[in-house]
Amino acid sequence: MKSHLRFTLQLGFTLLVCLFMIVPVAMSVMAGLTENYFVGLESGLTLRWVDEVWQLYADTIWLSIKLALACLLITILIGVPAAYGLLRSRRRWANAIEELLLLPVAVPGLATALALLLAYGSYREFRGSWLFILVGHVLFTLPFMVRAVLSVMQTAKLPQLEEAAASLGASFRQRFSGWSSLTV
Repeated sequence: MKSHLRFTLQLGFTLLVCLFMIVPVAMSVMAGLTENYFVGLESGLTLRWVDEVWQLYADTIWLSIKLALACLLITILIGVPAAYGLLRSRRRWANAIEELLLLPVAVPGLATALALLLAYGSYREFRGSWLFILVGHVLFTLPFMVRAVLSVMQTAKLPQLEEAAASLGASFRQRFSGWSSLTV
């Protein structure tokens, strides 16, 4: 009986939290799609407000998408080989490098931003470009990529799979690029 009561209370709390998060979003969507927000749906539906927001922020939205894709590409190009190297290395320094890679997550974002400004603030062209924002994004997201890829490589027993592939004649390049297509 206690477990049923506990489940009911947990479910009720979860639903309240969901409502707390969903209601403001629903009200914002409603405000953007109605002629007059205060009248409600009776005033009619329109995309006028959405169009106005798009005209104001389209460049910013596209820049954000480009920035996200560039950040993803860079973190993949750096994070996957870094995770692979950390997995393959059995040396003491591998743990130190892994901890250094996690440092941007431990340090507050404001401190990282100030450090970037102090380090590159004198380069006005760089500081004023979107590349400066990209560097900050990569610094923050790279640890998440490395940890996720490292975890997948560890659970996939990559060293044993590589040893088996090498015994069958696969080169390093074939082993590195083909491990993700294996079906175990």
